[in-house]
Amino acid sequence: MCGVYGVVSELELSEDIKNKFSELGKSLGHRGPDGSTEILEDHIALGFCRLSIVDVTNGMQPFYSEDKSISVTGNGEIYNYQELQEEVIAAGHHLSTGCDFEVIPHLYEIYGNSFVHKLRGMFVVIIIDKKTSELKIYVDKLGEKPIYWSRQDQFFTYSSEIIPLLKSRLVEMIIDIKQIPAYIKYGHTLDPYTVVKNVYRVPGGTFLTYSMECNSVQETRYWDCLATNSVVLNPVTELNLELKNISKFIGQGEVKMGLALSGGIDSQILAEKMKVTYPELESITIGYLEKSRHDESAIAMNFANQIGMKNYSSKISKNEASKMFRKTCIALDEPIADISSISYFQIFKTAKKRGIKVMVTGHGSDEIFFGYPWLIRAIRRAEVRARTLSGTFQLRNYSNLIPKLSFSHIIKFKTVYNFTSETFEIYKQCVQDLIDVRKKVSKVDFYDLSRTHRKKGKFAKKLNSHLTESNDFERTFSISAKNSFTELARSQMVRDYLRINGFMQLDKLSMKFSIESRNPLADYKLLEIAASSKWDPYTTPLKSQLRMHKENYFNPKITQYSKKGFSPPVRLWYKEIKKDFIKEFKSPRIIEMKLVPKKWKKYLQKPFKWYGAKSDIWLTLAMLEIWIREVEMHVGKKFIASPEYK
Repeated sequence: MCGVYGVVSELELSEDIKNKFSELGKSLGHRGPDGSTEILEDHIALGFCRLSIVDVTNGMQPFYSEDKSISVTGNGEIYNYQELQEEVIAAGHHLSTGCDFEVIPHLYEIYGNSFVHKLRGMFVVIIIDKKTSELKIYVDKLGEKPIYWSRQDQFFTYSSEIIPLLKSRLVEMIIDIKQIPAYIKYGHTLDPYTVVKNVYRVPGGTFLTYSMECNSVQETRYWDCLATNSVVLNPVTELNLELKNISKFIGQGEVKMGLALSGGIDSQILAEKMKVTYPELESITIGYLEKSRHDESAIAMNFANQIGMKNYSSKISKNEASKMFRKTCIALDEPIADISSISYFQIFKTAKKRGIKVMVTGHGSDEIFFGYPWLIRAIRRAEVRARTLSGTFQLRNYSNLIPKLSFSHIIKFKTVYNFTSETFEIYKQCVQDLIDVRKKVSKVDFYDLSRTHRKKGKFAKKLNSHLTESNDFERTFSISAKNSFTELARSQMVRDYLRINGFMQLDKLSMKFSIESRNPLADYKLLEIAASSKWDPYTTPLKSQLRMHKENYFNPKITQYSKKGFSPPVRLWYKEIKKDFIKEFKSPRIIEMKLVPKKWKKYLQKPFKWYGAKSDIWLTLAMLEIWIREVEMHVGKKFIASPEYK
């Protein structure tokens, strides 16, 4: 895990650009405190800061081809680098270090752009090919590692983070107002856009080519999770095989490693696997000083004791959570509306104190294996909606969506309440679908079929109506694709939610403390198994594949625990944050800049509705407000908004 940055141009770089480039490198220093390199040429400024994990003594980038025409810098880990070393040596190339990225310039010489298919890991690879006068950026299949780019006048710049780009003055302090509706709905912007105008992400499974001769940018997708045509009849067996392969590289490196341990099966599987190859493994669990039904620290400690692993629990109070809110907003680098980011921040802060340099998490399996019940319900409802919009309305299709309620549940108030709420939701959908038939609607949005996301979507549409031109900020799918809704929903969850709310969040928060985060359960091979499985996700949820794996292949003496969910005491935290930031929320920058309507000020000041329920939009607005203020203070300059509202 490192930081990469650079500026290339068809024109000779001015002294002003070179000075800004150096400032960019200084601002990225937290990503690579173990050493840095800057290469300055007439048309190329290439920068790298290193967090040394593999071959700690050597491995300073860039790496070159034998004739020096190809240079490589990168960020992340190539897990299968040892077998790739053997391959390039057999092809006649020479290696002088044990670093994982040294194989890449030679692979590029052998295979061209197809070399990226050889890599298994999480990575951003930057290649400058002087023979073709091109700069190329490759991102791993699922997009675990971030890279941002911008093209200004006659030069192209890239960076591992956004705020250093702003601080260096290589890009302007302009909020792209057209991306605010997407942020309001999803809690983050959608690839390739960011909230900063003219700054873009390179999506996962994609490589980008910048031509220095033509000053042109071309984006090419080299992998798609929907493209698999294979069929897996026994996913548990295949899953076991791939998890064995993953276990070989989970503990790869020469530094101290840790594990973020919860009460769920994801981190427990990793704990079991890592203990085999890394017996000194320590784990860190987050708990809460105030009472929370989601506190899993005791469960995690019991599990760690059973497998003989040291576990350190860090408790967060509501006062500490509020204080960390400001630090978390700036550490995220771009606004991501997730209250759990405070807990992740504390995990990496604790890991830093323990001297841990690589932190492994269980992120990814819920998105890949459909661990979210709301998503499965949304897919079923989308299929029914598609049938109705296609002209095949049957009332029984909607009645089949209503959850079953047995006599034993009747005495449980919460179960009855949820049943009643869900039934009413199905009724409202039925009415809306019939209305949409008359409007000739032919699209389905999975997020709009979740109560919480639907309300955010309504806010986003109101906001979008103020734009001077239509802005497509939603992920919708044609009703003709109803037989593929499961695959489409998984693709959306992986490409959008997992990548931004998961990978980007963990990368930025971990690198704030110069720690590499690894997510081995987000391996693309596991995704291909899930996508190729012919099991019915409704009758046999895909997440059960991991449970079966755990039961079949793990120590049967280990006590089974019930997952509570990784969520803090939200109500207490909301109240404390509102109290501590009351001054900012009374005179919000997002209103001053006209990012949202003036009347929305009331939403920023009320984290709860009049009847006590949590606000659907408060956290989203609060995160954006504090992020803008913190970036402005950090950079020393105020944002302006792109003038695209009526």
